[in-house]
Amino acid sequence: MRFTKVNGLGNDYCVFDAEGRADWTDERWGDLARAISDRETGVGSDGILVLGAGEALEECITVASMRVYNADGSRGEMCGNGLRCVGRLLVERGRARAGGSMGFVISTDAGLRTVWVDPADPAAVRTTMGTATFGPEAVGAIPERLSEIEGVRLADVGNPHAIVVVDSALNAAELANRGLTIENSRAFPDRINAQFVKITSRNAVSVQSWERGSGATSACGTGAAAAVAALNQDGLVDREVVVSLPGGDLLIEIGSGGEILQTGPAEIEFVGDWEAG
Repeated sequence: MRFTKVNGLGNDYCVFDAEGRADWTDERWGDLARAISDRETGVGSDGILVLGAGEALEECITVASMRVYNADGSRGEMCGNGLRCVGRLLVERGRARAGGSMGFVISTDAGLRTVWVDPADPAAVRTTMGTATFGPEAVGAIPERLSEIEGVRLADVGNPHAIVVVDSALNAAELANRGLTIENSRAFPDRINAQFVKITSRNAVSVQSWERGSGATSACGTGAAAAVAALNQDGLVDREVVVSLPGGDLLIEIGSGGEILQTGPAEIEFVGDWEAG
């Protein structure tokens, strides 16, 4: 099976085409994700992205669909860094056109997302992220159990996030301990992603990410968007914020109607082959 290794701010994925594999179940894709993501025995990644064909919908024509499988084989709803990488990859493969004010549309489990690739700077890709929803219902939390976790803000931007404001950066052990505790809390039956945010100014924050099913990652695009949206709702940051992550910076913008945009790098590393089980 041919795959392409990509990364957005170090958040890395192996991208596969679903063409010719219509009979593959989530379980089979999940098995592949676990095997290839292993950093000792596999290629090493934070998961896999599976590309399907585009389709003509009532509201638009999509160029492709994107499914996300985490490193532990579980299904993810969306991936911001992966979306940028897929957008750049589709342009390089000739399946989408760079430039233009309209961009092109990719279908995800979280809904339709528009992507713009600048031909003069294809490593800086801009995408829509949908609008954020907030609170226990938005992330599927059990309200009466939230008292087990102090100081969390809850936001969903296609997948669920718990946002915690911290005074200083966490070390690796602290990130793993607090991330695992939140991810697997009884308050979140389907688990949750955790973002630990230090506010630098109204236009700058730093974020450390613990991703459901993948652990500590160098960046999380949806996490950056969720963090800015939640903090903006509470009046702590403005609508345009530079988010510094261990892997680099993302620009997050919130439009007047609540639509979130992200801009950041997308890198294509190499193409390889993996023997299908």
